Amino acid sequence: MQWSPPLLQILETTDGLPRVQLVMQHPFFGGQVVHTVDFHLEGTSGFMEIPDALKGRFACHLMLTQLPDEAIPEALEALGQMYHFYRAPIMRTPTLPAPEGIQARYGDTFVAPVYHVSEE
Repeated sequence: MQWSPPLLQILETTDGLPRVQLVMQHPFFGGQVVHTVDFHLEGTSGFMEIPDALKGRFACHLMLTQLPDEAIPEALEALGQMYHFYRAPIMRTPTLPAPEGIQARYGDTFVAPVYHVSEE
């Protein structure tokens, strides 16, 4: 079975702040699963600046609802691999202390010998 097309609604909450709600329903034998994603908007201007990462998450929800059931195991595997990759701690090498200064001095000068190399 495939998820039904998503229903996107703009609702008014009890505190007067608007929210965008994505409702996804998937019937199965003996019942149905309802998956709701709410985006609460701050302010009442009706305009909201949505960060790119949040837009991407929203798009992922929408695309996942459109996949047929036989694609879900592959999607789960791909997301699982990404989850494990991105949650792994980043190993940082410790910063070395600044080296201590060494006083330099001029040494004796000399002329380097000349060596002739034959090209054969």
